[in-house]
Amino acid sequence: MRGRGLYGGNAGTDATTSSKRIRSTRALWDPTYRDESWIADTVRLIPRMKEWVRDNYPGRKLSIGEWSFGADAHISGGVATAEALGRFGEQGLDYAFYWGDLKEANPNYWAFRAFRNFDGKGGRFQDISMPVKATEHVSLFASRDAGRKRVVLVLVNRDAANKAVITLTLPGCAPPTSAQLFSFDASSKALSAAPSQVTKSGVSLVLEPYSFATLDLALE
Repeated sequence: MRGRGLYGGNAGTDATTSSKRIRSTRALWDPTYRDESWIADTVRLIPRMKEWVRDNYPGRKLSIGEWSFGADAHISGGVATAEALGRFGEQGLDYAFYWGDLKEANPNYWAFRAFRNFDGKGGRFQDISMPVKATEHVSLFASRDAGRKRVVLVLVNRDAANKAVITLTLPGCAPPTSAQLFSFDASSKALSAAPSQVTKSGVSLVLEPYSFATLDLALE
């Protein structure tokens, strides 16, 4: 996936290009998004490929190879990577292969860690997806274990300027008994513990501008 100024050694990290980079992830899934590269059309890549499989090759798995939204060392690249990984899971993609190196010093590395080993102890996004309702500038990806005792969520704040003050509710789930939040923003060197509060209605937390975070919940 690439567009002018988004990818490669000279990938732009100015405000306009950074916003476009994160916005361009919508080409993976959003039927209302008109791709801003030379394609200049709606793409909805994963749903389109699933339709091809349904109509022509029932049962075949789907893969996206050599994907990247660029600027690995910039927070916009990390946010775009976290957003893409969440959409891959949400849309039911079977495989995806990242183009380039994952270096611990870069935000894109920690975007992967938000889903895999977020706590340094093997904590990971769970195996069963949950339906969500997100807000305009915050993406939410949710999962649970088979026993319904653990919920792991990844949140992505796509707003460059504003913090997101969030109260998460879990309709249909048992009340949470504990919460651990691990976040990464423009000033971060690694995913690190951040404050969250379990309330009667769910969990409250704050996301920094251009950031992603993993929330690990234990349920009653």
